[in-house]
Amino acid sequence: GINTAVSVTTGSSSGISQIAATLNGSYTVGCSSISAYGIEYSTLNGFSNGSGTQVSGSGGSSFSASLSGLNPNTTYYYKAYATDGTGTVYGSQSSFTTTTMTTPVATAATSVSSTGFTANWNAVTGATGYQLDVSTSSDFLTPTTSPIIQWSFPTSGATVTPDVANAANTSKTLTTTGGAI
Repeated sequence: GINTAVSVTTGSSSGISQIAATLNGSYTVGCSSISAYGIEYSTLNGFSNGSGTQVSGSGGSSFSASLSGLNPNTTYYYKAYATDGTGTVYGSQSSFTTTTMTTPVATAATSVSSTGFTANWNAVTGATGYQLDVSTSSDFLTPTTSPIIQWSFPTSGATVTPDVANAANTSKTLTTTGGAI
């Protein structure tokens, strides 16, 4: 007899954020049972079947797959897939673009003294680090032409280090309060 392959349809995208998305697909069983199904994605337009990142779907013949750890403001291409006794069959390619990373909003400094202050800002979902620039001028232009100190640091769990490209940082100290950054 004829072993008809599964039929696969790539569905819509939803829940798109800076770092995540939910992608949908469906399949119609052919002559053999389904052993795997989900979404395959890549940042390469026209990527070859099997060359992207596969995420298993859930929900049966009309399924969804949740992607996370994506990059902000990036176009991703995806295809639904299903595997049966005839092999893996792919739906047509679709795409979505993650949203742009928002800018952190600085809030008022606290614990201000002649030797230091505590910088505060609203955290940004998906941020992997922040850069703090400090200047004696509110416009960062006058009376100096560059920031007096710049620090780049992660959102959690690592040591803070100065931006050594700025020579003024070699004599500056950053102290954290309340545990790890």
